[in-house]
Amino acid sequence: MPYQVLYRAWRPNSWRQVVGQKSVVRILENALLQNKVSHAYLFSGPRGTGKTTVARLLAKAVNCKNRQGAEPCNSCDSCTAIQNGTSVDVVEIDAASNRGIDEIRSITESTRYLPVTGAYKVYIVDEVHMLTQEAFNALLKTLEEPPPHVIFILATTAPHRIPVTITSRCQRMEFHKLSVGEICERLEEIASSEGIDIEPEARDALARAAEGSLRDAISLLDLCSAYGRGKVTRQDVEEVLGTSPLDFMERLVRSLAAGDARETLRALREMSDAGKDFLQLAQEVGNFAKDLILLKSGGDLSELTRPPDESRRMQELASSVSRNFLFALLDAAARAVSEMRGASDPKLVLELTLLGLACPSQHMEVQMFRADPGFEGAPRDRGDGACTWQEPPAGDQRRTAHVRLPVVEGRGESPEPSRAERAETGSVTAEPVNASLAGPEEILNRVKSVWDDLLNVLQKRRLVKARAYLLPGKPVGLRDGNVVVLKFPAAYTTHLEQVMVPATRKSIETELSKLTGLDLRIAAVPDEPDGGGDGDEGVAKPDDAGNPLVLKARELLDAAARQRSGPAGTDVDSGPARRDSGKTIG
Repeated sequence: MPYQVLYRAWRPNSWRQVVGQKSVVRILENALLQNKVSHAYLFSGPRGTGKTTVARLLAKAVNCKNRQGAEPCNSCDSCTAIQNGTSVDVVEIDAASNRGIDEIRSITESTRYLPVTGAYKVYIVDEVHMLTQEAFNALLKTLEEPPPHVIFILATTAPHRIPVTITSRCQRMEFHKLSVGEICERLEEIASSEGIDIEPEARDALARAAEGSLRDAISLLDLCSAYGRGKVTRQDVEEVLGTSPLDFMERLVRSLAAGDARETLRALREMSDAGKDFLQLAQEVGNFAKDLILLKSGGDLSELTRPPDESRRMQELASSVSRNFLFALLDAAARAVSEMRGASDPKLVLELTLLGLACPSQHMEVQMFRADPGFEGAPRDRGDGACTWQEPPAGDQRRTAHVRLPVVEGRGESPEPSRAERAETGSVTAEPVNASLAGPEEILNRVKSVWDDLLNVLQKRRLVKARAYLLPGKPVGLRDGNVVVLKFPAAYTTHLEQVMVPATRKSIETELSKLTGLDLRIAAVPDEPDGGGDGDEGVAKPDDAGNPLVLKARELLDAAARQRSGPAGTDVDSGPARRDSGKTIG
């Protein structure tokens, strides 16, 4: 007789054998006893928690000829056929591979026919969320008002993907993950009946690795039993599952807490040489950090569901590191798991994340959620290029959203942000003009020093047009105490005009004032194409109100304004003046 895997051989055949899910079992048992079985059920929950098993039990119970209360007899022809998967009255459909409208139409048409041997025709649709929208539409009417001899049981691991029009027509049952204790109890029962010698530590490790799925736990027991020829030890479980031993975890945590990057890389390299999956390693580091946080917060050793000697070693480790470091380690592991999914080099992702914890730089910030007043520790420079994590001084009651980590190399404070960055964030405040900046030359030099920053800020604030119009212009002088004179080449008269448009000019003046800390205005004038000198001659100064250059600039601006405001097709004489402006000024 061919071997049957344990999770199939130990599938529950009665309500008493269902592990966990007490509320679901009670509802269905009472419905059977009171003859109030619904026409449609939606079973939702994680994998391996008993959704399909309970659906088959319900199908057996409603069709059993010798039912004892709510329990099927498991001996009549109907129960035997359902258990063997040969019943014509119970149809199981995998919606992942039968997700189209044609498959659903065939089901809805078959509901018109009466059951052959039992009292009900039961349709069990597994992974129902995989159906297409058209298939859901085809199922909707039949699901709402099915024939009295039909029961639909929909099972899914993603109930949020099912249309609300479907869920509202079903009685929804929530299946939850099983606890480690419940899984351990079931594994002990199976091992005892199958003659498997399993160590308690190995049993607990299998229960934790299953992550709430009983089917996964039984499958792992089957696998480890084959590996150990009927005997399952803790070492066998670690070798089969590839889990990291406690020695490695202790070594990794201590090296990270001490800021020892070399030891951290060496430990990770050993795991890589051993063929360790780094996504699984990141998850294990996160789980280990959570257990340490539990112990650091005063949790009991029994809450870890680990061997006593291992729990005691973890308690000693938790007492030797700061709570702040443990939260940072948990945060780093969670970020690594998120970034490693789909990454081309998961090992590099984990190494970078952990090295950022061992050797924080001046630009790195750790996001942390404060749960107690003492959560203000930060890494301290040890003096040899490494960082150690220390608890905050006693009595410090501050709560902040971020912790700024110190510099490791250079051992200095973080540099001040540039004036452009401060202007972008709005942190630059206007400063009064002091004595050292009283003269036009000093103020002009200050404007020139921030000119590139001004262009960058306009770009970042998406004032692209204002930046483009301003590019040809250069600050060359000052008049009236706070008006910066911008000189534009003669070929860029359009740019000059657009800069002086009120909205554009206001944007430029606002950003320039932020960067300089002065209340400044701007005025635009054309350049002299034939003029010599250093570029500053003839520029408007505070007493240049009658300067010919200023007068000509005003004349050009007035002519341009008339041309813009003139009727279509009118020949305004500003064109020739614009072409000959250089010669006239010269």
